Amino acid sequence: MNTDKQILIAAHTGIGNAISLFPMIRTLKKKFPHSLIDIISPNKYGTNDLFSLDDDIHQVFTSLPNKNYHIFINPYFGRINLLSLKLKMKNPRIQVLEHLSNSQTFLSKASYLLKRCIGIKTTFFDPQNHESYNNLLLLKILAIDPSEFILITTPKRNLSEKLRLKDSPFSLPSEYVVIQPGAANHDETPKKWPLSHWKQLAEKLSKNLPIVLVGDSHESEIGRSLEISPNIYNLCGKTTLFELCQVIKNASFTIGVDSGIAHMASWLNVPTYVLWGPTSFIKNHPIGENTCFISLNLSCSPCTGGVNLLSESHALKACPHKLSCMNNLTPSIVYDKIMRSQA
Repeated sequence: MNTDKQILIAAHTGIGNAISLFPMIRTLKKKFPHSLIDIISPNKYGTNDLFSLDDDIHQVFTSLPNKNYHIFINPYFGRINLLSLKLKMKNPRIQVLEHLSNSQTFLSKASYLLKRCIGIKTTFFDPQNHESYNNLLLLKILAIDPSEFILITTPKRNLSEKLRLKDSPFSLPSEYVVIQPGAANHDETPKKWPLSHWKQLAEKLSKNLPIVLVGDSHESEIGRSLEISPNIYNLCGKTTLFELCQVIKNASFTIGVDSGIAHMASWLNVPTYVLWGPTSFIKNHPIGENTCFISLNLSCSPCTGGVNLLSESHALKACPHKLSCMNNLTPSIVYDKIMRSQA
């Protein structure tokens, strides 16, 4: 087989960030059509299952395989990555590509000098760019021009065919709406919409449309709390990742907050409504073409989810406005926006 590049990409991340890698993967495959692209990932939140569904990805590993790679891409800026060092020591000729922080701290400067000394090639991570575009900019090191970047991606055709609900284990109506009421695997986060708001929205929507609730096992409790109508089907914690993709792909539309499932729905090109509040939009928003954002656009946003912004835990505790970006986004505002869009 003519394989002109063996490429390894690190993906130490969750579902949303994993999906932001697909523009880079598609661009690499277009530029090097005979390449073999592998992923190394700890399988955080099922990301390896997601990567395994994609035909442009050859193999997915949780530990470093015994293979000789031509290129290693580590898209997450920070200090020297031990995996980068290990690969560079094993094969000094390997091209290692990493992000570099714009921070002017001593550690950042020391990291830059060390990477330069051992031959790691870097590009600055620009917080004013979307994460997926920052990933793509790493490819300039490989002489791939930005005019060749594939900015928006959807699943490969064969995956779309596999996602038809004919083989689904769930007895769902022919038409339904998907709601993910949780976020961050039910950890505390300012991105959540209040449960009382979800109940009001679900009550309104379920009068005319069946609702399917989705989420991981950590969100089972919130799913049970929303079983307020016989027209609501609770699948929180009951699906594999492939089954989740099936359920989302066959929905009339999906509603959620800034979460991995919202990114997944956007990637699957399902009409997706994202309730947006404290997170940096420019860096983190789902990039599908069929996505609508519902936001109060408050002047205090964003406060988290970006370089030089607060951590989610700090933003949750320190917000002087009582999380008004999400709490004051009323069910009526959301319902009306969705109904106007669907008319």
